[in-house]
Amino acid sequence: AGISGAAEVIARAVTLPSYPPGGGSEETSHCSDNLLATWPLISYYGQTELGRDILMETFRLCTPMGQDDVVSLLDWAQSPFFPLAEGDFPYPSSYIPFSLNMGNVDLPAWPLQKACAELDKDIGVELIRNDERDVDYTIRYGSDNDSGLVLGIDWDNVKVVENGNGLRSATALKLLNATMAAVSVWFNVSKTAKCFDAVPAINEEEKEYLQSLRRANGIEPPSPKTPAQSCQEKLDGETVWTSLVCNENMNQIITAARGMGNDFYWPPTFPRKTTSFKDILAIDPDPLGEICADPDGVFGYPSREETYDS
Repeated sequence: AGISGAAEVIARAVTLPSYPPGGGSEETSHCSDNLLATWPLISYYGQTELGRDILMETFRLCTPMGQDDVVSLLDWAQSPFFPLAEGDFPYPSSYIPFSLNMGNVDLPAWPLQKACAELDKDIGVELIRNDERDVDYTIRYGSDNDSGLVLGIDWDNVKVVENGNGLRSATALKLLNATMAAVSVWFNVSKTAKCFDAVPAINEEEKEYLQSLRRANGIEPPSPKTPAQSCQEKLDGETVWTSLVCNENMNQIITAARGMGNDFYWPPTFPRKTTSFKDILAIDPDPLGEICADPDGVFGYPSREETYDS
């Protein structure tokens, strides 16, 4: 695997036979390709108020979306696949949800394949990889007879090639609903959620308003935390995994890069021509969090290049 090793492994995992296991004998790329086609589609819908309203309704968001919230929605919708892959056991298990502070609730057996149940079909999406290494794709949502929408992807940019039925493309809406069903396997593991907080509840303007209320009522703002206090708060407030990987000097830099042409994520998390962990550290010396930084600066990887690095 390359620098996006973790994402590449997950992308391969979703090509396994469809849910339930044993229901199909051949590997398929439908789930992976459909997911890859979803993220630029969300970006396209997020450009207009009508599109954002459709996204809010489809993903059952608790709060209205602004244009700046599209990135948050993309991050939220892509985030379940790592824990689903970690918890992809052949039996129901609370191991991963409990470890990630979601309570004592069970994921279903084979949750990653279950998430792909609606996506592992020919929905009508055609994904053309013009140059995979350069994240250059053309994606058609529906056939010519369906007046399909066509988007062009150039690294982290989306352009409309053919508008077709635009926001009302039947294939596009079907794909968004199938993706919602997939992420619900994780986010609604309790089966009690009525809506989802994919969009941050407090934006910067609201934070300033709250600070002004504190000042008006004579309440002093909290003192800045020391790095040691911030690190301890991070460890206490997150999960045992953070403590373990920091203690063992394994900060999993392989999870930092994704969407680089070898998986189903988008947009790319690093600029073009980022091809090694050394490139990543040159761009961001601490991509996984400054307050608990790896003192060696290489996040568990050798300080000299080895053949197995690349």
